[in-house]
Amino acid sequence: MVACLIGALPVPGLLLRVEWHRLLAGNDPLLDVRLFRNPVVALGFALAFLFYTMSAFFLTYDIYLQGVLHWSPLASLRGLRSCRSDSGSFRARC
Repeated sequence: MVACLIGALPVPGLLLRVEWHRLLAGNDPLLDVRLFRNPVVALGFALAFLFYTMSAFFLTYDIYLQGVLHWSPLASLRGLRSCRSDSGSFRARC
């Protein structure tokens, strides 16, 4: 999971760079990068990126447990619960 997060870090920067060049060229960007001048908007986008990255990991891990390892849905739920500590935070042993 850590490798996925590290590998995904350049993606938002690449998106912002491409959209900034589209804006400078006079084209219509998909995302107006001037929004990121507001720190609240920038923080919101960063938190949304982290949230969806974590959600995608758990979906992919569940599909792996059921599709590749042929675990039952209940067993894969137990496997996903082992990734959580008692306080609800993520454990790195997953």
